[in-house]
Amino acid sequence: MGGMYNPKVLLLSLNYLGIVTASLGMLFFMPQIIKSLGDLMICGMISMVVWGFISDHSTSGDGTCWGHAWSPRSGSSSPA
Repeated sequence: MGGMYNPKVLLLSLNYLGIVTASLGMLFFMPQIIKSLGDLMICGMISMVVWGFISDHSTSGDGTCWGHAWSPRSGSSSPA
């Protein structure tokens, strides 16, 4: 019974409580979050499909698409 009052056990319990609370908060409020996105959600879904098509059909020799990830259109700076 003394293990229940161990500071490590109490900190891990508090950590677990925080994770579960955040997960349940996301679960309960996700429908309202998605509804508030509206047209932005549809635009995001379309762009994900288009970007997946581009990355699948234009790869470098090793099967990755780093050329697209570092393109000026993505807002990233080119690697030095």
